[in-house]
Amino acid sequence: MSSPSVDHHTRFEDVQALLTGTLFISLAVTLFNRAGLLTGGTAGLAFLLHYATGIGFGKLFFLINLPFYWIAWRRMGRAELFRCSYAAACAASERALHYALRLEDRQDIARSADVLVTALLWGPEPIETAIPRCEQLLAHAHGNDPLRGNVLVALGGLRALGGDFDEARRLMNQAEAIYSDLGLPMHLAGLTEIAGQVELIAGDAAAAEAQLRTGLELLDQTSHAHTALNNAWLAMALVARGRLDEARERAEVARDTASPAQLLTQVYWRSALARVEAAEGNLEVALELARDAVERAAATDGLAMRAESLLDLGAVLTAAGETEEAARVDREAAELYALKGRVG
Repeated sequence: MSSPSVDHHTRFEDVQALLTGTLFISLAVTLFNRAGLLTGGTAGLAFLLHYATGIGFGKLFFLINLPFYWIAWRRMGRAELFRCSYAAACAASERALHYALRLEDRQDIARSADVLVTALLWGPEPIETAIPRCEQLLAHAHGNDPLRGNVLVALGGLRALGGDFDEARRLMNQAEAIYSDLGLPMHLAGLTEIAGQVELIAGDAAAAEAQLRTGLELLDQTSHAHTALNNAWLAMALVARGRLDEARERAEVARDTASPAQLLTQVYWRSALARVEAAEGNLEVALELARDAVERAAATDGLAMRAESLLDLGAVLTAAGETEEAARVDREAAELYALKGRVG
């Protein structure tokens, strides 16, 4: 069953709408101010304080809206992360983290840092600068165990990309101990996603399968429905192990349960299913799936995802006898890995 298509606004359309809306609101506020009238919301409160104190409306309006700026940055970071706009997620989460630190809100510090380190792990930030930023966050995580666990997980993923698998596993084990002590099953499930990727990078598909199955069991125990990405990545691990029937089953579960907006899942289930179809000789179907995955990944700045989708396309092209194009896409994948700083 194919997923329904969703039309997204372009960046230009988003900017155009933002500027137009801001212009109209600014004009309305100016007219209210000139006429000595009131309106509702934060603007109305700012007007009341302005009339009562004589303090400039602009200054009051800015100060009253400070908490809402923080809320906006916090939500923007997670929204950008969801659609794999990792550089934008980094920028928004850095702002949200700044506000959370000033307010000394431990929970929101951990949440904002989680978005930040996840974007650092999968986005365009090179390993050589992403690791020091994570270590800086880790140095300020004393007394905030959820924050410490979140940073350790991402740092483990970055160490794996750099080829230091022993250190990556050590960091993952530390994070697992923290989450277990705190009784955070959802955090443990999230950890298994990254740990599974660490093992796939290390070339241990059996260990990757074990991690991802553990994550699915944790999600089942918490009645959490969002298992599509776990199934897509499990399908990739099963492909690597040559268990194609099981891989197909998991990829199709991911296909049928993922929303169209879950871009990460949409890419990986296509890549996994493409590898299965190619192995079974259905090359036309496999090429269509693999090219679709590459096209979807190319719309993001997720360097690892883009490189992996290209490598899967290369494998399908090789199976189809298109060795020249396969070599080209493999080189393109290697260039993306080099930008990230991945070893191997």
